[in-house]
Amino acid sequence: MEFRFSSGGSVSIVQSDLCREAVDAILCPVMPSFKPMLKKDSIQRAIIEAGGAEGLLQAQTKAIRAKPGTKRFPVGYIIVSDAGGLACKKILNVVSMDFAKGRHVVNERTIYKIVKAALAKANRMGLESISIPAVGTKHFGATIADTIRGSFSAIREHYRKATSVKQVRLVYFGQKAMRDALKAAAKMRRG
Repeated sequence: MEFRFSSGGSVSIVQSDLCREAVDAILCPVMPSFKPMLKKDSIQRAIIEAGGAEGLLQAQTKAIRAKPGTKRFPVGYIIVSDAGGLACKKILNVVSMDFAKGRHVVNERTIYKIVKAALAKANRMGLESISIPAVGTKHFGATIADTIRGSFSAIREHYRKATSVKQVRLVYFGQKAMRDALKAAAKMRRG
């Protein structure tokens, strides 16, 4: 499913493997501490296994050097790294969860913040395409509908201004996630 904006930009909802996306950049959600998130089915683990380990290590090192002693970086804080053996050119490592009541939280508001930050960074870098995964849906309580609503809010706002980013791909892994994303997008379009 594709949505076109009067600014010339577009957003596509696709079923794909983020690690195989041949775009200028992919968004990689990271913990506020930049420590690796290696749980089964985590996006970071998939990136490492697909050949992007060097980029994630580079981001962790840059974060530590940028702000020594920082235990938690804010939502939307981005470190850009090389993509290693991935199909994309760069990885935007974005702090993607709030820390509330002693646990990490991802919701529609958090997703809006990270997508807004990623699009702004991509624009400043002159990038034309970015792929964004379903952040927080496996381990941190976000729903597929949260990812659609939060992402579209940020994308609509971003496309109101001139931007180098012409293509945004919202990437969903697996048939069920894709079905849920299309259903949420159709509901959003109607409402």
